[in-house]
Amino acid sequence: MANLRVKGEYVGPGEQRTAEYLEANLPDDWFIFAGRKLPGPNRDDADLIVVGRSLVFVIEEKAWGPTVVVDDNNWYVRDDPRPNPLNRVSQVARIVASTLRERAKGYANLGPAHRVLPAVVLSHPKLQVLRGHNHDDRERIWPLGDAPAALEALDEGFHGASLGVARVPVVTYLDDLPKPAGKPKLGGYTIESRLASPGQEQAWLATDSTGEAVILKCYPTTVLAAQGDPQDFMRREYAAVNRVADLGRTWRAYPPFSDDAGELFVVPVVPPRGGSTLHASVEDGVPERAGGKLDDDLARAITVDAFRALQDIHDAGLVHRALHPKRVWLHQKRRVMFSDLNLARIEDDVSIALWATDGDMSEDFRAPECASSLALATTKSDVYSLALCLGYWLLGKDVTESAHDVIAAELQSAYPWAQPLMTALAPSAADRPMAGAVAEKLQPPPPEPEPVPATPVGRFEVGGLIADRYEIVRKLGRGGFATSWKVYDRQRELPLVLKQIHQNLPEDVRAEFQAAHALHYDYCGSVYDMHVTRPPHYLVSEYVEGESLAEEGRAFSVNELRDIAVCVLKALDYIHSRDLVHGDVTPSNVIAAPDGTSAKLIDFGLMVRTGNVPAGGTPKYAAPEVRDGKPATTASDLFGFGATMAYAMLGRTVSSLASGTYEVIAPTRAEEEAWGPEGAQLLRTCLTAVAIAPRDRPSSAGELLELVRSTRSAPGPDDAHGEELEYQVNPNVGSIRRLYRASAAGNAGNRGLDDEFAAETYVPTRLDTNLLPRVLAGELDVVLLSGNPGDGKTSLLVQLGERLKERGAQVLHTDDAGWRLKLSDRTFYAVFDASEAHGSLSSDELVKQSLEPVRTQSAGAATALIAVNDGRLHQFFADAGEPYEDWWFEIQDQIAGKDPGSSRIALVDLKRRSLAAVDSTGLANQALAALTRDDLWAKCSSCAAKVGCPIVANRNTLNGVGAEAFGELMLISHLRRRRRATFRDVRSAAAWLITGDRDCPDVHQLVRQGRNAGLMSDALAHDLAFATGSNDYLVDEWSDLDPALVPDPRVDRVRRESSAAEGTGYLKNAESAARAIYFGERLATDISRVDVRAYRYLAEFLDMLAGKDTDHTRDRLLLGISRLVGAHGYLANGLAFSLGSPDSSWAILHTIEGDSFTARVADARHQYVETIADVLVLEHGAGARLTLTLDSAEIILRAADGEIVNDPASDAIRQEIDAFVGQLGRHPSTSAQVVDSSGSVTTAAIDGVDIKFALDGKGAS
Repeated sequence: MANLRVKGEYVGPGEQRTAEYLEANLPDDWFIFAGRKLPGPNRDDADLIVVGRSLVFVIEEKAWGPTVVVDDNNWYVRDDPRPNPLNRVSQVARIVASTLRERAKGYANLGPAHRVLPAVVLSHPKLQVLRGHNHDDRERIWPLGDAPAALEALDEGFHGASLGVARVPVVTYLDDLPKPAGKPKLGGYTIESRLASPGQEQAWLATDSTGEAVILKCYPTTVLAAQGDPQDFMRREYAAVNRVADLGRTWRAYPPFSDDAGELFVVPVVPPRGGSTLHASVEDGVPERAGGKLDDDLARAITVDAFRALQDIHDAGLVHRALHPKRVWLHQKRRVMFSDLNLARIEDDVSIALWATDGDMSEDFRAPECASSLALATTKSDVYSLALCLGYWLLGKDVTESAHDVIAAELQSAYPWAQPLMTALAPSAADRPMAGAVAEKLQPPPPEPEPVPATPVGRFEVGGLIADRYEIVRKLGRGGFATSWKVYDRQRELPLVLKQIHQNLPEDVRAEFQAAHALHYDYCGSVYDMHVTRPPHYLVSEYVEGESLAEEGRAFSVNELRDIAVCVLKALDYIHSRDLVHGDVTPSNVIAAPDGTSAKLIDFGLMVRTGNVPAGGTPKYAAPEVRDGKPATTASDLFGFGATMAYAMLGRTVSSLASGTYEVIAPTRAEEEAWGPEGAQLLRTCLTAVAIAPRDRPSSAGELLELVRSTRSAPGPDDAHGEELEYQVNPNVGSIRRLYRASAAGNAGNRGLDDEFAAETYVPTRLDTNLLPRVLAGELDVVLLSGNPGDGKTSLLVQLGERLKERGAQVLHTDDAGWRLKLSDRTFYAVFDASEAHGSLSSDELVKQSLEPVRTQSAGAATALIAVNDGRLHQFFADAGEPYEDWWFEIQDQIAGKDPGSSRIALVDLKRRSLAAVDSTGLANQALAALTRDDLWAKCSSCAAKVGCPIVANRNTLNGVGAEAFGELMLISHLRRRRRATFRDVRSAAAWLITGDRDCPDVHQLVRQGRNAGLMSDALAHDLAFATGSNDYLVDEWSDLDPALVPDPRVDRVRRESSAAEGTGYLKNAESAARAIYFGERLATDISRVDVRAYRYLAEFLDMLAGKDTDHTRDRLLLGISRLVGAHGYLANGLAFSLGSPDSSWAILHTIEGDSFTARVADARHQYVETIADVLVLEHGAGARLTLTLDSAEIILRAADGEIVNDPASDAIRQEIDAFVGQLGRHPSTSAQVVDSSGSVTTAAIDGVDIKFALDGKGAS
C-alpha cells in the first residue's frame, strides 16, 4: 500500500476515490500527494502528485462519463464538448518540474530527461472511452482501474537512472510545502474550490467577507491581450450582468478587479440559490417524469416564464447569443434565469465576436444565421436557441441532431400546448416571433366563466357584496374544499380574505372553526368573522400583505428562508399547544412579508383537533398517512411544513406516487450545492420532517424549530487563522455541567467538597477569615452551623479539618458522619449533619458525643462543630434540658440578634448570608469567576469547535460583561427575599448558564453536522438565564424577570438593525435581543440593561438601602402609599388615605404629617457571614411599622410616579400596606382634604384653636 498524504480538501468524491484506489494498489514505497497547492502567483494546484522510484506523475482526475470521446482540443461527454484536461495538467507538470529543480536538493543533477509526466485518470464507475479522429495515442489517459499498472509500467520502463538520492528531497519538499495560512485569497475573496469552466476562463467558488458564496470568473491577461484590451471584456460582462440582474433574470455581478500578481482579470458573480440548469434537470431526473414526461402544469409554467425572461433580457438591450441548457436556470418558485452573459451583445456597443472561444458549448444550439459567427446573432437568434434548449428539456433528450418535424411530432404527442415552440424554430429569423409573443401563445386559454348562482348572503363573484358588508375584489384561488376571495370590509374599512366553503359542514368542523376564531398569535393569520350555522358557509380572515411561497416572484435568500421557517414553526408550535392541527400546511398558506424577514401561516379552514380526520387538504403536501385517510397529527403538520419549505427551495414537490407507492424524491447533489453549505443544511433540516413514517420525523414543532435555528453555519476549524485543530474534550466542562442540579449527566461534585474540582473552585468566605481563625486558636467551644442544604456547612467543616491537619493535627477518627482531630492539647469534634443517625448511634447520641467532651472537659480542652438545621437545633436543646441550659440561653440570644462578641458559643446562621453584593463583587460573582477562570478553559483554545461552541461563548460572556448581569440577577433574587440562595444554588445556576446541560461531545456532534449550536434558543447564556422549565431554583425565579417581558420598541429596532451585521446571528428575535442587551451586549447607544430591567426602581431602592437622604426616602414612600390606598392625585408630603365610601362621588382624605414617620434600614450585619442591607422599615411614632422589600418598594415607587397599580401580583403587598394604614386610621391629624365629584379639593387645617379652609389651594376662611 502506497503512502497517501492528503494536503487539502478533496474537490469531489471522484478525486478521493482515485487517491484511495491508487493508495491501495501502488507499491509500498510510492508516495501520493492529494490536494497539493503549488507555490507561485497563479495559485496552481494538482489533483494528485505520485512519486515513483524514477518518475513523478502529475495527475488530473475527472469523473466524466459514462461515455467520453477523447480528441485533440476538446473531449466530448454525451456530446457536450469540454476542454482537453491534458492542456492544463501539462502546464501544472511543467511548474512541478521547474519547482523541483529549484527546491529539491539533487534533483537538478539528474540530467535533462523529463521525469515529471502529466496524466489524466477517468474515475467514472461505468466508463467507456472512445478515441476521436485527432487523438494522439501517446497521451497518458487511463481509466482508474488501469492507472496503477500503467504508472508502474512507465516507472519501471524509464531508461534513465532512478531518482536515487534525490528522491528523499523530492518527497520532503512535496510533503513540506507550506500550506497557505487559512484558505487562499483573491482580491478579498476566500477561495473554496475550483470549478469547471470553458476555454481559457478559470472559475473559482469563493466567499466574500459576509460568507456569501460567489463565483470568481477569471480571464488570463496573456490570452485576452492578444485580441484587444482585456478590460473591455471584463467591463462587458459586468455591464451585461447587472443590466438585467435587477429583473431577477441573471446572476448579479460585483465590481470587477484585476490581480496583477496572477495576471488575471476577475468578475465576481453571485450564483443563484436553490436553482439547477435545464441540463442538470434532465441528467438528474428532477423534476420527475411520470410516464416519461414532466408534469404538464409545471412544464408549461416554466416554458412560458423562460420566454418572458428572454424578453426581459432583450428589453434591457442585450442579446445573449450563447444559450445552452447549462446556461438556462430553473430557480426558486419556477423562475427562469440565465447565466454566462460574457458573450452577450449590448445595443449600440462594439461586437465582441473576437472574444468567443472556439468550440463554445452553445454552438449546437445556435440559430442558422449565426452558426458561423456570433457577430450575426440577433434577438430572434436567442428565440431559436431557447426554443431548442426547452425542446431538449421537455423531451428529456438531445434534439440538436433531430429534424424539426420529428421534434414537432414528439412535442405534439407529449405536450400539445407546446406547438408555438416550432414557430420559434423557424429556419428564417424573419419568420420567428419575439420572445414575449411566444410566451403569450404558450399561455393556457382563460377558463370559461361559470354561472354564479345567487345565495342568501349575496353573489360570490368579483363585484359581489356578501352579507351587505364584504365587497369582493378578486379571486385568490379555488380548491376542492373552498374558494378564496380578496374582499373589502366596509365596516372595518380594510382588506380581508373570505373563504367560501363548498361543502356542508359537520358539527365537529364548525367547532374547529370556532377554535380557529380563538387563535391570536403574531405568526397566525387572524380569523375575524364566520358564517357556519347555515349555507353558504364562509370564513373571513386577515389579509396578509406579501406573497405566498407558491407564487412566482422574487427568490429568497437563505437567511430569509430560515426566518420564514422559524415563523411557521412558531405558529405550528402555538397551534399544537392547543391540541389543534392546521391540516393544510402548503406553500399557498405561508405568506412571506415583503421584506422576507417574517411570515404568517394562514387558512385555518381545515384545522381539526389532534387525532381527527381533516375534511380536505392538498395532496401534494399531505403526509402519507393523511392521504391514506388516517387522522391528522402534529407529525402530519410537520410533513406539510417540510414539503412546503422544500418547494420554496427546490421549486418542485418532493413527494411522488409515480412508482405506485409513496416515495420522497430527495434533492440532487446539484440542488443542494446550489444553496451553499448553509442553505444545504437548512434544506436537509427541513426535509427531516418529510420522512414517510411519522415516528421518523422530529417529535414536535419546537424541536424542529431549534434545529432550523441552528442551521446558520458556524465558522469551521480552518477559519481560525489557518490553524489545523482537532476536537478536544475539556474535562472541566463535564465537571461544571454536573454542578447543575438537574443535569442529565448526574450531580457528582455538587455537595460539599466531594471531589478535586470542588476543592479547586472553592470560594473563601468570612467563615474562613473570621470564624476559622478563632476555632483554630481555641477561642470557641461550641460552633453551631445552621442553614439550608447547600449553604456550605459541610464544606466549611471539611476545610477546617484540612487546616488542622496542615498544622499537624492528629486524626483520631473520621467517617461519613464527621471527624475527630487533636491539635496540641485541644480536641476538635465535627458532626456533618445533626439530623442523621450513623451506625449504631442515634442523631442525639451523635451530637452528645461531640458536646459532652466540651461540657465536661474530660479529655482536656475541646471544641464541638456541628452542622444543624433550625428545627433540629430547637428540638435537641429543648429535649436535652439542664446539662446544656446555659448554652441554650446564649444561643437564643444570638437567634434574637445579639452580637456574639467574645462569647465562646457561636451560632452561625448561614441563611442570613448574602451571596450577592451591590457592586457585583459578592460571593456569587466569586463563585462564577472560579468556574470561568482561564486555567480551566485553556484546552478549549486548541479545539476545532471553539469558534462555534456555545459553551466557550458562554464562558467568555460570563467572564466578561455578563458577570455583571449575573451579579445583578443574584442581587435581585436576594432582595426579593423569597428564598435565600445557597452556594449549591449559585453553582447550579452558573453551570446551567455556562453549559446549557451540554458537554464537549454534544457540541462536537453539532459542529460536525454543520450546525451552529449558538443559534438554538437554549444555547447562549442570555437565553439560558431566563429559560422556563430549567428545574433550577434560581433560573426558574429569573424567568419571571425576563427582559423580553419588558416592552420597549427600541429592542426590535435594534435587532433589525443589527441582524445583518456579521456575528449577530444569535439575535434570533426581539426576545433574544432584549436578553442580550441585559447581559451587556451594546447593540445601540440609546438602550442598555437599565431599559430592559424588570425592576425599574432597583437603583433607587439600592440608594435607599444605602441610607442616602432618608427624608427623601420617607417622602417618596409615603407618596406612593397614599396613591395606592386611594389618594390618587395626592401631591403633598405625608400620608393621605380616604375615609369616604368607595362608591361615593366624594372623599375625605385623612392626612398625617410626614415628620411623624421615619424610614430606616434594617441592620443586617453579622460577625461571621457576609450580609447586605435588604429591607427598609417605615415606622410611625405611634408604633405602626411596615417592612419593605424590593417587591413592595417597586410597587410603591411606581405609584408615586403616577402609575395605577392594579394587577393581581400586587394584591398581597397591597394587603400589607392596607393593614399598615389601617393601624393609623384613628390617629389624630392636623389637616384633611375633601375631594368632590368635580375633582376640586378643599383643605381643612388646624391652626391653633382655629380651622382654616382652602379651596384648590386658594384662599382661606
